[in-house]
Amino acid sequence: MIAPLPDRPELPAALARRIEGDYERFRSGLPEALEDYCLQTYGIDLASEYAGIRIKNPFGKASGQLSLARYQVEKDAESGLGFVVLKTVIAQNEAGLQSMQDWAIRETHMLVERITGGSGREGWTVTWKGRGWHESFAAYLEFFSEALRAAAPAGMLVVPSCKYHLPQPGETR
Repeated sequence: MIAPLPDRPELPAALARRIEGDYERFRSGLPEALEDYCLQTYGIDLASEYAGIRIKNPFGKASGQLSLARYQVEKDAESGLGFVVLKTVIAQNEAGLQSMQDWAIRETHMLVERITGGSGREGWTVTWKGRGWHESFAAYLEFFSEALRAAAPAGMLVVPSCKYHLPQPGETR
């Protein structure tokens, strides 16, 4: 069994003071070159790689209601996010039909639930139930192109998301 993390991390006093100072200094906004700051100050390179593509930092946004318009992607790029996963498009066949059409509607359903973690601490989780991109696949491709253009100057990765209907054994549709 893996030992749980301590409630308070064990840090050298000088490092703890530097982190506390940064917390106060950046409480209303992170430095413009966050990646450079972390590398120079703490010796931590925030960059990683996804499918051979560089991600400047691990801070990003998952697919959902906050990643379905160009202005949202622009704001994410301006805010310094490392990546954004676009709203999920529901797969279509050549005729534009979707076996999961019920998921491709504008309305969404948000569920907020109380949870208890492994430590026994209580908290909250927010889940968006279903609901993907409600426009055509062609409109999604245009949105993806716009998102790529909006993210390029900031070096932010944009990832499209697609949900497919995978037939169960014996299902003919």
